[in-house]
Amino acid sequence: MSKSEKVKIQSPWNLLSVYALAHKLAVPELMAYVTDQWIRQEREKSNTHFSNFDLLDEIYSTLAAKSRPHAYISWVFWSMSKQKSENIHTTAEEVQKLMTKHRDMKADLVKYLAEEKAWYEMKQSRAAEAQQTKKAEIQTGEYEREEDNDNGIDHVACTEAFVG
Repeated sequence: MSKSEKVKIQSPWNLLSVYALAHKLAVPELMAYVTDQWIRQEREKSNTHFSNFDLLDEIYSTLAAKSRPHAYISWVFWSMSKQKSENIHTTAEEVQKLMTKHRDMKADLVKYLAEEKAWYEMKQSRAAEAQQTKKAEIQTGEYEREEDNDNGIDHVACTEAFVG
């Protein structure tokens, strides 16, 4: 698709309609272009602005679970749900209503939660391994203490606090 053939569509509702049609007609170039335009428009908004629930509902109602807009909006919703902001006005009832209506939304959020949990567990495991290695090196006399830094941070205490 040449640049002259590309049409700039202003409304995300129109972009979703064009995407749905492109998906139905199996036109991957148009699907990619529409998705890029929609994501660009979303990113131009403030980081604390979450697209409204109607848009999320429309995407989950009309687009395939494997579509890029579906993946993007679910990731944005997940990310924004973790932030504390005056500009995010979500209620538990709204989220529960959407998750009841769109089971795949619930599955997406559970997937993100599992990925985040795995990441934290990996970090904790690495910190514990580093602590065990250090203890073993201290016991065998192989541990060489790094020179004291002038930054005033007690790295041993920080590691122990992180590992718990």
